[in-house]
Amino acid sequence: MPSWNKWDNIVREVNRPFRRAFAMPNLIVVLAKYSEVQAFAQKYHDEVFHEPTAIGADRLFAGLDPEKCQILNGDQSPRRYGFYLKLGDETIGWHLAQQQGGIVFSMEGSGIRPAYQGRGYYKRLLDAVVKLAREEGYAALVSTHAANNNRIIVPKLRYGFFIKGFEINPRYGLDVKLIYYCNEAQKQAHDIRVGSRASFDDA
Repeated sequence: MPSWNKWDNIVREVNRPFRRAFAMPNLIVVLAKYSEVQAFAQKYHDEVFHEPTAIGADRLFAGLDPEKCQILNGDQSPRRYGFYLKLGDETIGWHLAQQQGGIVFSMEGSGIRPAYQGRGYYKRLLDAVVKLAREEGYAALVSTHAANNNRIIVPKLRYGFFIKGFEINPRYGLDVKLIYYCNEAQKQAHDIRVGSRASFDDA
């Protein structure tokens, strides 16, 4: 980690253009601890940002286990998960996943061996993965797929996933990002945001 002396030099370098461009000798940029700046930002957030349409966390995450969410948000390194799909003694598939951003369960990749595809085994795997994510306390599961991967995208949409967005991947091309919400409030919020619902059921 850089010493504070080094950061002091950086701060001085950053401050020089301010003095030249704006003629404000008292305007400086000060490097501070993240936690201190975070507390300051929280104090003045509403003064700077006006978000009248924001949905409060209490409503959005209603029905989730707050203690489990708190534990997940406090993790210092992401949790990782591996699953085998077994048919008798034969291992016919797998799934890899990891924690993303505290309470989000990121589905990194699945595979079913060709001889066992098309038999509904993927849904069994998906059932087990979603069940574990819920038990761990995650608020949502996310996954990314090639835009033409209908063999996975369509079953996931039928299962209850939503389209979250699209992304151009320089390596692979156009990706579709899916999300599965672990409580009803987030599903309703999603519908409100895309215009298919006017308000929450209890509004």
